[in-house]
Amino acid sequence: MYQAPDMNSWRGRVNPEPFDFLLHQIVQPLDMSDDLFTSSTNNHQAILGFCSDEGVRRNLGRIGARRAPEMIRKLAAGLAVHFDVDQLSVYDAGNVLCASQNLESAQRLLGEKVNALLHQGITPIVLGGGHETAFGHFIGLHSFIPKNESIGIVNLDAHFDVRSYEKGPHSGSPFRQIAELTPGLFHYLPVGIRPESNVSSLFRFMREHDQGYIELAELHQDFSSSIEKVETFCKKVDHVYVTIDMDVFPSAYAPGVSASAPDGMLPHHVLEIIKTIKSSKKWLSCDIVELNPDFDIDDRTAKLAAKLMYHILH
Repeated sequence: MYQAPDMNSWRGRVNPEPFDFLLHQIVQPLDMSDDLFTSSTNNHQAILGFCSDEGVRRNLGRIGARRAPEMIRKLAAGLAVHFDVDQLSVYDAGNVLCASQNLESAQRLLGEKVNALLHQGITPIVLGGGHETAFGHFIGLHSFIPKNESIGIVNLDAHFDVRSYEKGPHSGSPFRQIAELTPGLFHYLPVGIRPESNVSSLFRFMREHDQGYIELAELHQDFSSSIEKVETFCKKVDHVYVTIDMDVFPSAYAPGVSASAPDGMLPHHVLEIIKTIKSSKKWLSCDIVELNPDFDIDDRTAKLAAKLMYHILH
């Protein structure tokens, strides 16, 4: 269920000027088939794919997200590098695959790979996959962080994704699963929530677990206040895990998702929130999920996902 990195995704032109690097020129392969791997710099990040849309299928959504990791890599390959390549190493750590619809095993393996990267001092950037990516990702974070330290989750998403999973986990249940995995230690801030896309019981779940959220209308009306809420949330926790669901954007920007909508957060809003969380110095890990290339138009959604990954790297 693990696939070593395929560097054919990292291709593009080479500029004649020295040090005019594009991303494909600096990404290095990191084969995690063997847990014994080493890294040689003090600051490094690794791109790890989670090729699964089994959670979306179980959630009766539009499947196709399993193809997203390679699409994001290909569209990010030609982006210009503006960081010191001697100070930051970027790796491609391959993909975790969801074989034979065995989502639970794939999530456990994703957690193991995330944990292994963190133990090597490498910051993961996980490319989903459906939002079932989040539970596997969190398993790895939770097993890595000391028990006396807290992980806050900032979810940029139109949906709470705290639905019941009595018939099995799916793309709409990861944060309910995390709440039950971490009783009394659940710290969750969804940003960009569309009330019409979330039933009343999900709002009740958030109240019962004493969790705040930022609705889309509130964000549009007073963005500075929303940023302050994100800052306050970051101050309450030891580490922050960021998860970006591409359906948080309007369909004009992101038509290629499982559940598209005409309104949503604008790209500059998301980039400002990323900048705010990074400035807190508590950034632990992140993922980008729910890109569905099968429904994209002119690679619009994939290009936006690649841009987000690019800014996270920087």
